[in-house]
Amino acid sequence: MEAVISKKRDIQTQADILKVITAFYEKARKNSSIGHYFLNVNWEAHLPLMAQFWSFIVLNTDQYRGNPMVKHQHMTDLTNEHFDIWLKLFTQAVDESFSGEIAESMKKNANQIGQIFRIKLVSK
Repeated sequence: MEAVISKKRDIQTQADILKVITAFYEKARKNSSIGHYFLNVNWEAHLPLMAQFWSFIVLNTDQYRGNPMVKHQHMTDLTNEHFDIWLKLFTQAVDESFSGEIAESMKKNANQIGQIFRIKLVSK
C-alpha cells in the first residue's frame, strides 16, 4: 500500500491564522502546566483579537491595535518552562496544518515574541 503524502499549503489568510490559534489554545487549555492561565478567558473576544494580532505580525494587516505586554504584566508567576511549553504547542499548531514561508515566519515571530515576554515576565 502506497503512503499518501499530503502537501500542506502556506498560511494565506486571517482565517488560516484563526485556525492555528484556535488549535493552539485547544492544546494550551488542556496542558497541565499552562492550562490554568486560560480558565477565565472570554474566547469570543480573545480569538478574533489574536487572529488580528497574528495577521498584523505575519500578513502585515493593519487591524490590530493593542499592547500585548500590558495585557500580560499581571502574570508574575510565569517560568521558563511555561514559555517552552507555549512555544512547543504553538509550533505544533502551525505545523499540523501549514507549511511554507509564512508558516515559518509565524513560528519565528512566536519564538521572538516569546523571548521578549520571557525576559520581561519571568522572575530572575
